[in-house]
Amino acid sequence: MSGENAANYYNAAIEELITLQEKLHCWELIRYKSTMNVLPSTWAFKCKRYPDGRIKKFKARFCARGDRQKEGIDYFETWSPVVQWQTVRLMMIFSSILGLKSAQANITAAFVHADLPETVYINQPKGFEYTDPNNLDTKYVLKLNKALYGLKQAPRHFFNHLKDRLEKHNVRQSTCDPCLFIGDSIIVVMYVNDLLLYAKDDKTINKLIKHLHDDGFWIQKEGSAEGFLGVDIQQSDDGTFTITQTGLIS
Repeated sequence: MSGENAANYYNAAIEELITLQEKLHCWELIRYKSTMNVLPSTWAFKCKRYPDGRIKKFKARFCARGDRQKEGIDYFETWSPVVQWQTVRLMMIFSSILGLKSAQANITAAFVHADLPETVYINQPKGFEYTDPNNLDTKYVLKLNKALYGLKQAPRHFFNHLKDRLEKHNVRQSTCDPCLFIGDSIIVVMYVNDLLLYAKDDKTINKLIKHLHDDGFWIQKEGSAEGFLGVDIQQSDDGTFTITQTGLIS
């Protein structure tokens, strides 16, 4: 690893491995057998920014090479929905008309909260491989317990996992948009691991976030709906909305 931000990305990689293994127990280290279909693994690095272009954090993601998976062996169904932008805009209108409070929440290490029912093996993370000092010829691989990023089925498993937890708290999936969930006093819009929550008061929003946290999700409230998915959303006093992405303008 090289470059001016190499140290930042290396520290992010260490943080990622601590999160995945020590906190979430995403895999088991086992001896390789020739009968295993072992997927390559890779690192994905990204500098996340605020809508105005300022650096938010350096991110390292340990991923499986899903492009090397074999259907019927490593995965079966893969489809997972994504919210329609018409739904996001519609919720802006509703929040303005009804005077709703809004909040944005993010689930850290989202996919790996979901269990992986399929048997999947991947190579160890590059730069952090374990070797047996008493038997250097023995190869070790990872047997996944969780839906690691990069797997074709990971988004589907996470979506279903979060959907089940929302419905457990009586926030039910809409028939109009599968990523829109409606409860008696709260509305949730889901975009993978980013959530928009709308309710009459902050107490209702905070209550659902606490329920999800108690269910095991690493969820963090990030203020109002402004800045959702890198889009800066501002509401004026007359109820109109302005949507910009100044961070993408060079």
